[in-house]
Amino acid sequence: MFKSTKWRYIALFFIIYCSIFGYYYLVSNGLGNKPFYLQMRRFVVCTVVLLLPFIIIGKYQKFKFFTTHILTALAWFFTFPVLYYMTYSATVPFFSNHFDIVFAIYSFVSLTALHILLLKYTQQINLTSIIISFFQTILLLLPLLEIIYFIYYGSCISEAAIMAIYQTNPEEAKEWLSVTFGYTGLLFISVFISAIFFIFYKLNIKNTIRNTIPTLSKKPLIWLLIMFIGAGFYSIFNVLPQTGLLLAYNNIKFYFDSADKFKEYHINNFKSLEVSPP
Repeated sequence: MFKSTKWRYIALFFIIYCSIFGYYYLVSNGLGNKPFYLQMRRFVVCTVVLLLPFIIIGKYQKFKFFTTHILTALAWFFTFPVLYYMTYSATVPFFSNHFDIVFAIYSFVSLTALHILLLKYTQQINLTSIIISFFQTILLLLPLLEIIYFIYYGSCISEAAIMAIYQTNPEEAKEWLSVTFGYTGLLFISVFISAIFFIFYKLNIKNTIRNTIPTLSKKPLIWLLIMFIGAGFYSIFNVLPQTGLLLAYNNIKFYFDSADKFKEYHINNFKSLEVSPP
């Protein structure tokens, strides 16, 4: 179990903070003074939030309990920023990929807190592992899609690709999937996703210490509830829409929605247009 003094956590804070900010600096291109100091402050808060689960839960669980949560967080932490840097570092400046890093941190904190809360109040390790594994599998799908796309096309998913997907109707998508992968390929994808879920499920059961959860006192439970609600709502409703791919999707959606509104406005104005004879 964790046997840490406050000085150990202070040292850990500086190590993690320097690692996160140093990584962000490395995967940014053309970082100016204003975003540099802005993100320097932002990652101070992120590091404090990131340490909270280890400080609170570390008294009751070994480090291996966090393994699956760390895996899904690292997938978001590295995938888009690294692939975007590899694709565009030689052509354009960019420094807005911090949202993927922030989402990785806050989703880790929220899901970890939910994990302990479910264990405490359901007292069912199997049921809790199923629920948590489901969320972890969903979280891992988008980074996996980005990696597969990069391996296949040699670049991260671009706005042009997202625009093509956005304009594709369900029938066209179904036809493309059947032609590209075939039924065997689609079956393999289903089995692969199921295997990811099963691995998460088995690891979550294996890594949980069964006899310590009921000993959680009221104070850490309150902190866990605050972490779950606060980090969860912030990550899903504030940070997630601004992560790399979802921001590009939202921009494409806004473009087409604006075009539709312009078309509707133009048609209505055209109908009301009156031409007076000379």
